[in-house]
Amino acid sequence: MSIPSTQFLPVAQDTKIPCNHDCRRWRFLQASFGRPVRSHAPAAVSFAHSLPARMALHGHRCHPVRSSAKNEQAESSSFKAEGDPLLQKQIDDAADVVTGLMDEINERLFLPTAIADITGDSAETTEEQAIREAVERRIDSLDDSFIGAVRAFEVAARSQSLDDVADRLSRIEQEVMGQVAAKLPAEMLLLDEVQQMPFSEGRVERLKQAVMDGKDDGPRCNLTTLQSTANQVLDDMEDKEIVPNKQLLARLCLVREELAVVAEAISGLHPGEACDYAEARAAYQKLVPLGTAAFLKELMPVTSPERRHVLLSGALEEGLSEEAGKSRQKKKRDHLRPGKLLTLMSGMQRELIAQGEGQHAQSLSQLEANRLKLLQLLEDIGYPS
Repeated sequence: MSIPSTQFLPVAQDTKIPCNHDCRRWRFLQASFGRPVRSHAPAAVSFAHSLPARMALHGHRCHPVRSSAKNEQAESSSFKAEGDPLLQKQIDDAADVVTGLMDEINERLFLPTAIADITGDSAETTEEQAIREAVERRIDSLDDSFIGAVRAFEVAARSQSLDDVADRLSRIEQEVMGQVAAKLPAEMLLLDEVQQMPFSEGRVERLKQAVMDGKDDGPRCNLTTLQSTANQVLDDMEDKEIVPNKQLLARLCLVREELAVVAEAISGLHPGEACDYAEARAAYQKLVPLGTAAFLKELMPVTSPERRHVLLSGALEEGLSEEAGKSRQKKKRDHLRPGKLLTLMSGMQRELIAQGEGQHAQSLSQLEANRLKLLQLLEDIGYPS
């Protein structure tokens, strides 16, 4: 059985794929959304169920164009990327991979199924086996665009009452997600598990269990590797023009801050005792956009809790909105990213403490008040009551 030949918009709004293969797999999981996935690594897969469907199927830069398709005598929607040849190539490539995958499965099943129909025996090759083998041959070359293409084909098939085609596409997606999840390292599995826990105390306790000697059934992780992984994933999300999921981003920001709490508890060090002034200064100056630094400079003199709330909540709302992403694309303007703002605040705290805590008591107090308010706002976004 073949599927309608058409093109659909992939999930990704950019084409940057990190060199780190584990990070690529993590982004791939982020491209899924909304639907339970049966696999031997359900925790990792569940972290992916957060991108809205519109990112996978429609996208803010494209519009549907009707086109006819002879396969299955069906008509299906085609998506074009206006004025963006790079994105259009990504769309075409993802659609070609899905079509090739379906064709291979069709060919793999055709002869065994025909023989089984004649003899009345079971087919030597099952659909599950054909899907698994076809996916295995491609799994290392797939990226996050693929899930968007599979989902779009499935929607088109359902709309044309081609339920057998749609069911096979759904099984392909489940197999892909399962194979990707199985290759995730322990650090990403732990981040997935922890970000689903609604209370900070529970998250901190689980992180401590994972990085310290003790009995637990979950993944055991190296603290430094875990922090680097959290930073890498956060940076990857915040570098996008449009943040695909602000709730997920807020949760990861909180988990990263809680990792710092765990690190301090394990080392027994005050955050300023582990580095000197120059090291602390270098820790954030290379990483933070100028716009973020300018915002914190504006925020520092504010002593009114109400005014602090207004400034931070307004900056978060503006920076994480879709409209802000579009404005950023057009004007090349920086918008606030909470992870980078927290990096700046923590870096400044370490720098001032390294210089001498007594000399900067007021500034440190202001920084901490701003940091706590930001964390409170992120808690509201990440875990709304």
